[in-house]
Amino acid sequence: VAWQAREASRFASVRGSGWEDETDQAPPKKDEILKNVVQPLAFAMDSEKVSIQVYWINQATGEAVDWDSAAKTRFSITNTNTYVVNTVRVTVTYEWSPGVLFGTTRLASTSEFPMGS
Repeated sequence: VAWQAREASRFASVRGSGWEDETDQAPPKKDEILKNVVQPLAFAMDSEKVSIQVYWINQATGEAVDWDSAAKTRFSITNTNTYVVNTVRVTVTYEWSPGVLFGTTRLASTSEFPMGS
């Protein structure tokens, strides 16, 4: 799940508001990131048991905003008029069941990347 989280955060980091301006394509929604990035990397995993959380992080305020409703801008301005690079944070979770006798174990990994242009 660490690899999936890293690849998903890298993918989203270059598909924010700058991506939309440059390509005339909307940034991907969370479900598209799951379907097009995370699930294809789910080798030997039940893809129905893989889930993600995606947040755009405003580094000026520390606010975490759900990716689908976020501005997805690369920069924010602090209260001292300093530009800071925002980030995207992806958490991938997998409900793994090694067998009937052992129950279910939750595997999770989080990756955070700076927003690219």
